Parts: sequence; structure tokens; C-alpha cells
Amino acid sequence: MKSNVTTAARVLLGLVFFGFGLNGLLHLVPLPPAQGAAAVFINGLIASRHFFPLLFVTYLLTGAALLIGRFVPLALTALAPIIREHCRYASLPSVIQSGSLSRGVRDRARGLSRLVTPRGVPAAAERA
Repeated sequence: MKSNVTTAARVLLGLVFFGFGLNGLLHLVPLPPAQGAAAVFINGLIASRHFFPLLFVTYLLTGAALLIGRFVPLALTALAPIIREHCRYASLPSVIQSGSLSRGVRDRARGLSRLVTPRGVPAAAERA
């Protein structure tokens, strides 16, 4: 027997991803423009013309599967890497700037940011 907490968590996650999938495909709520190196990266993804529609269709289908309660393991498996990257992207810059990482890890992260930063855009370590 399923608990009410599990059902509530499944429906809430389904609503979130279904809503963001609809918003991404139909542009219901305008998004603020990206700035800095993130803008260059996002503009490259937009120029490919395939990444964001695929991502938002994935959001929509997995959100619908979670809401309906069918193919829940498949939907969660498809969403796992997306959720992991959202969490990593949201937490990593604040951890590096707060100084809570060890010096070696922080230096390696700054080195990696230099590798992925386009020419002409200063890396986060150089701006600080």
C-alpha cells in the first residue's frame, strides 16, 4: 500500500516538471536574460535549436507520467540526471565563493572554470 507522503511527493514533483515543461514550450512566463559566461553557454544551446525543445518535452512527459502514476520508475530514471545537474549548478558557485571548500578543491574548480570559459570573458576567479 502506498503512503500518502509518497503520493504527495510524486504528484508535487510531477506538477513542477509538467509546469516547467509547458512553460518552456509555450513561453507562458518570460525568463530573465542570462548574464556573463552563462549567457554565452545558453545562447550556444539556443542556437543548436534541439536541446531546449528536447529538454522541455522530457519535462512534460515525465511530469505527466508522475502525475498519472504510470511509468513512475522510468520517469524518475529520466529525471535523475537532470535533477542532479540542477542541484550541482545551484550549489557549486555559492560553495566556491563562500570559501567552505578546501583550498585544493577550490583551486581545481577555478582551473576547470578557466577551461570552459570562452575567450574574452573573464573567469570567475579573475573577476574576484
